[in-house]
Order: sequence, then C-alpha cells, then structure tokens
Amino acid sequence: MCHLFKLSETTKKGFLILVAFFAIILLIFGFIYWLIAKHMQKNAKKIDGYMVDLCRYRIVTNPKQFVEAVKYYEQRNLYRAIKWPLRIFILTLILLLCYCLFSTPGTTKKIFTSFFDLFPRLKWQTVGSINKELEAAGQPLIVGISWMPVSFIPNVTFKKIDATDINLYLSTLFYLVTIVLFFNISGHALSYYARIRRGMAKSKTVFEKNLDQFNYHSLDTPMTSMPIQSTPPIQTNFDHEKNEQ
Repeated sequence: MCHLFKLSETTKKGFLILVAFFAIILLIFGFIYWLIAKHMQKNAKKIDGYMVDLCRYRIVTNPKQFVEAVKYYEQRNLYRAIKWPLRIFILTLILLLCYCLFSTPGTTKKIFTSFFDLFPRLKWQTVGSINKELEAAGQPLIVGISWMPVSFIPNVTFKKIDATDINLYLSTLFYLVTIVLFFNISGHALSYYARIRRGMAKSKTVFEKNLDQFNYHSLDTPMTSMPIQSTPPIQTNFDHEKNEQ
C-alpha cells in the first residue's frame, strides 16, 4: 500500500512538471505569434500610401491591376530591403570558409560549434537516472516511470571553453551576424506577405459597388443630367436582328 502511494505521488509530480513545461512553451509561442501579428498589421497598411493615389487618378481601374501594382511595388521594396543583408551573409560565409580551408584540420567544426559551448547544458533528473545512482550506492529504489522528471528545476552545467582560441570568437561573431540578419530578413519577408495579402483583400472591395452605402440625394451630379437608356443595349441589338429577319 505504501508503494502504491509513492507511485501515485511520484507520477502526479512528474505529470505536473510536464504540464508546467508545456504551458511555458505554449506561452512563449503565443507571445511570438502576437509579436508577428502586430508587426504584420502595422506594416500591411503601408500600401495605402501609394495605392490611394493610383486609384484616385485612375491609373489603376480594376482589381487585377490593383494586385499587380501592389506586387510590383512590394517586390521592388523587398529586393531593396534584403539585398544588403543577403550580401553581408554570403560574404561572411565565404570569408569563413576560406579561413577554414587554409587553417588546421578541425577548424571548420570549431567555427560552426564553438558558439554553442557558451550556453549552459540543462538536464532534468528522471526517476530512471536517480534509480541508477541509488542502485550503485546500494540504496532502495524509488517507484515511478523511468523517463518521468522528478524536479521542475534542471541541473545546469557549463562546458569548459578555451578563451584563447580565436575560433571561439569567429564562431560567436558569425552566429551573431547570422541571427541579426535572419531577424532583419524575416521582418521584411513578413511585411511583404502582409502587404500582398492586404492588397489582394482590398482589390475585392475598392472597386465594389454597394447599394448599402448608396444615397440618391448625396450625388454631386443630378441623375437627370446623366444619359439614360431605357432599353438595354443587348435587347436593342436583339430586336434589330429580329426585324432584319
């Protein structure tokens, strides 16, 4: 009975730790999604700056031209925004590869892995790992699922690094530059997608005729001054062909 009680408590604790861990992950991804949504919403409206004038002066007169104009402008804007970040990344990568080519064996691995040695290693103790230590010490084992964590706080370890190794600094510089350029290019790509999506959505409504917002008395030009054709052109042509027969 005592073992069953311990199993229940250990299992409950492990599941609570897993639930808390996944809840934190969901919160992080939710925050990232919120940031992306706000960024896209803010940048999507920048097409209004030029599309309003194109429509006002009748340069764009239909939905197809509207979408094509947005794509034309935004493709040019995207190219201008990311051309230098891409060039910097390619140039940095080429210089590092040339350095690795003329350096000692193993330099390539150090360049692309030394940066991660700066970060701590996190390891959660599980029921299985504790039981191995208890078994080696001749102590009674705890009851529970072997893979289940026994604590929410992980063990933190650091890998020993060589502060005099130039490859560590080159690796750090490369990854820092890559991260900055990645966020820069990703931001412009998301802005491009948001503006194209807004352009496609607005192309369906800008040229739409809606009687719900139509008011006869608000017209600048009286209806009587506009030519009115009592018979539709299609019907007139049909009657004319019928009389000829």
